[in-house]
Amino acid sequence: MAYAARPAWRSPQVDLATFAGGAALALLGVISGLLIGRFGAPGGLFPGAVLALALTRYWVEAAPIAALLSAFVTTRVPGLAQASGISISDVLVSLATGLVLTQISFTRPLRRLLTVVAIYQLALLAPVVMSGTRTSYVEWLHRAELVGGAMLCGALIAQRGRALLALRLVAALAGFYAVVAIAAYARTREAAYVLTLQKNGLGTLLMMVLLVVLYGPALLPPRWRWAFGGLLIGGIFASQSRGAMVGAVAGVLVASLMGRRRGRLLRVVPVLLLAAGSLVYVYVDVQNRQANETEAEVEFSSTGTRAAYRDQSIAIWKGSPLTGAGLKIFNDPAQSLKGDPHNYVVLALAEGGLFGLFGVFWLQLGALETVRRHRSALTIAAVAVVIARATHGLFDVYWLGGTGSFCWIVVGMAVGSPWVPQPATLGTRQSLSRSVQPATAGLEKGTRC
Repeated sequence: MAYAARPAWRSPQVDLATFAGGAALALLGVISGLLIGRFGAPGGLFPGAVLALALTRYWVEAAPIAALLSAFVTTRVPGLAQASGISISDVLVSLATGLVLTQISFTRPLRRLLTVVAIYQLALLAPVVMSGTRTSYVEWLHRAELVGGAMLCGALIAQRGRALLALRLVAALAGFYAVVAIAAYARTREAAYVLTLQKNGLGTLLMMVLLVVLYGPALLPPRWRWAFGGLLIGGIFASQSRGAMVGAVAGVLVASLMGRRRGRLLRVVPVLLLAAGSLVYVYVDVQNRQANETEAEVEFSSTGTRAAYRDQSIAIWKGSPLTGAGLKIFNDPAQSLKGDPHNYVVLALAEGGLFGLFGVFWLQLGALETVRRHRSALTIAAVAVVIARATHGLFDVYWLGGTGSFCWIVVGMAVGSPWVPQPATLGTRQSLSRSVQPATAGLEKGTRC
């Protein structure tokens, strides 16, 4: 595929519109955050939605970019939180999905990706119907929005050539959260909680942004990129999210193997050493916590409660091995399980039995294969993010608005980006401003877009 030396969307007029749109989105986040703190979730949601819709009237990419940034807003919607756990991020992703359906180009890779999601949803349909609960039906729709809707948002961002802007805004927001987390940890020596994000959610988001910054297209100059990556790593350690640390290690290992080139291995070695140090830290931390806990404290500690929930989930699955007990069963008073087992594989068995287990593995492997086959500037970063998120999900809540949608928006951006001869690798200066053009640009020439 041939690219113009000066992409059309980088004209001075459009650059000014891009700057104005980015500033408006930043203002949206500040206003919504202040109003949420002053009046609660409804006070921040209403003006935020109005401003997003106003921007969309002139700039259709504003809605999906706002949905991407809303991953950092995990506040639950009043009245829906108890029944389904719907968050503000879920609402914005749903609104953005409805807006982009008439604007998006359904390219072959995107259709393939949506087929993977459709088969996953069909696999969950039997457990949902067999359980017959309202919570299961609501969660089934929530999964469709969390995965399929997020993918459509990411694909439109890339097709409209706004991927660079979106990722830089996310990186700036993640940098702010990392600074606040490090400052909070330095002051209290305890796990950092920043605004509406608790430590595991904060660690997860910083983990995924770290992988995009290090292994995606050049959002920053090489030297600044490594320094910024160090800041995000500091934020992850300040969050004390052990699952995020392990997930980051898995993502780094996979991305390093995919991006390995002659002469570049030395650049990977420091990251691998840091990854090994993270694993050692997690192991020592867990051992120290268990050694200092009394027998009574173990029962009510995070490790003890998660082990109890996992045992309850396995018992529920054994009672209905084929279809499980239905989605979001820990919100059902009739079930013995009262909390998420913090392991999406065990949860899949309890919720959907073998159907659910097949579905979750199909979704992960199908998305990875689709992204791998469609080589773009975001291929390695997207694969690393999916692997890291899946690894983190073995130790924490997986199906969660915000952190869950962020992963699949990145996947959608990778598939919505144009096909390139070689994917971006660690240390390259490939930039989305040069490589990511609207995906419809090459359709008339019969390219692989």
